[in-house]
Amino acid sequence: MEEPTSGTANLAFDVFDRYGRLRKEFKEHAFKRGTGIWQDELDGGYLPHEVEIDTVNMTDEEVEAAYEGAKRIARNFWRSLGFRRIGSSPWFAWASNEHHRCHNLSIQDDYDPPIPPRRMSQPDVDPLLKVVSKLKNPEWHTEMTEFFGSLNVDDPRWRATDDTGNTILHLAAILTKSESVAWIINQNSQLQTCRNDAGETPLEALESHLESRRTRKVFAQVTNHISDKFEGFDDESIMCLSQLKGLGNTNRHEFLRLRYGCSCGQCTEGFLSCRMRFALKCQAEYQHDALTSAIVEESDGESFVDSHLEELKHVPVHVRENLKTNKSMRQGVANLCDHFNTCIQKDGILGLPTKENVLLALQEAREWPAVSKSFLQRGGTVESVGSMLFEMAMDQDRYAGDGGHFESFEDVIPKLPECRNDQEFGF
Repeated sequence: MEEPTSGTANLAFDVFDRYGRLRKEFKEHAFKRGTGIWQDELDGGYLPHEVEIDTVNMTDEEVEAAYEGAKRIARNFWRSLGFRRIGSSPWFAWASNEHHRCHNLSIQDDYDPPIPPRRMSQPDVDPLLKVVSKLKNPEWHTEMTEFFGSLNVDDPRWRATDDTGNTILHLAAILTKSESVAWIINQNSQLQTCRNDAGETPLEALESHLESRRTRKVFAQVTNHISDKFEGFDDESIMCLSQLKGLGNTNRHEFLRLRYGCSCGQCTEGFLSCRMRFALKCQAEYQHDALTSAIVEESDGESFVDSHLEELKHVPVHVRENLKTNKSMRQGVANLCDHFNTCIQKDGILGLPTKENVLLALQEAREWPAVSKSFLQRGGTVESVGSMLFEMAMDQDRYAGDGGHFESFEDVIPKLPECRNDQEFGF
């Protein structure tokens, strides 16, 4: 998305998720949703709103005034053409559907984020807010507690903010300083409801910061999508989340769900969501039945392998050659799909489709004849079957693939809890 401009990259990450869907906060958040007129219809298009001006020889105040003037002109122009703001973002959109709500929303009623109040300088607080990101936790924590510890809860200095409206609790949360977050909440819990210029509470600001860390990395002015490499948040971040959510001492399941960004509260081991498990279960059942039928119908093993090269692409070449002449091995591939399915329907850690857990399901099945073992003993792997099932599930996903899975189960899937970890096949 950097190819047109860096602004289009900002659009991609700030407004949409990895599959081009409008981010949830612009549909549901109390402040970020703006007028609330934009929902799923934006999953297919957008219009960037960017302003560039010549700021040579301008003072900081003149630059700020020039940008505000230019943005006001741009907003008025696009709104005159029927474009309306997407939530509280700086981006505007237009709907081709003449009955869309945007066409009935007057220019005067379109949403504009509130103008932040002019901040008065507070010499004793401002330096602390500015250096917070530069000091190591113990040093900053000591300085903060010495200053704020002497203030009454209703002292206005508690609500002092930086240039973007962040209070001392916002900053401690965003910088994942868990000791400081705990101390501030204990001293003045009212700060948990304060909102910054983006309309975020300290918890929401932390969650937004962690989402950015999970999804993107900027290197040499190029923004890379890194969701598939996500390995969980660090302990400091988890402690901050726990404190701001009021969870106290988290149990193992709560800890894992915080670590891996689960938003439904039901992810297996914190990351495998209900919808993902269902997709894998359906794929395992289908592949077991389809491969078994093919084995019966195609007595020629070479034809079986040639017609299922996509499914067998993770199977080593020499093993695929053996499949052509060994029917029990072919049935072993099909049966491993069934053992994968048995595994994923278990509760807790045994429900993760790891090599060890799939082999445990195979052992418990007491399969006879032992066709799965025949496949494995001759060079086949659990990983080759698991990779096939994950890729097939992704290929049929509603957003990552062709949508076949959703079309087949459109009455079932919406009833399953929705989660941030849905569609994260690479992760």
